[in-house]
Amino acid sequence: MKILVVLLGILTLSACTWVNENTDGRDVNVSTSQRIGNCQKSGDINVSVASKIGFINRSSKKVQEELLVLARNEAIKLGADTIVAVNKPLKGAQRYTAHDCIN
Repeated sequence: MKILVVLLGILTLSACTWVNENTDGRDVNVSTSQRIGNCQKSGDINVSVASKIGFINRSSKKVQEELLVLARNEAIKLGADTIVAVNKPLKGAQRYTAHDCIN
């Protein structure tokens, strides 16, 4: 019974979102490399979150959502208004480039 309670607690925590989007981060656009022709690159962004809790894998959708929120938040620090994913999420990490498209 005790093990069941611990497992249920871990599963519940694995569905939680721990990353908060700042207000300005909500305004950062997500684009593709084909659509940023006239944009100026502001920098590179590397973000990571926990993809596992103990031996339990977190939802890949939740992990990807949190990575996106972190990347948007980092873009604001670089003075960027657009981000582009460089790769797919792998083990809770992802790379983006930040761009200023509204000069």
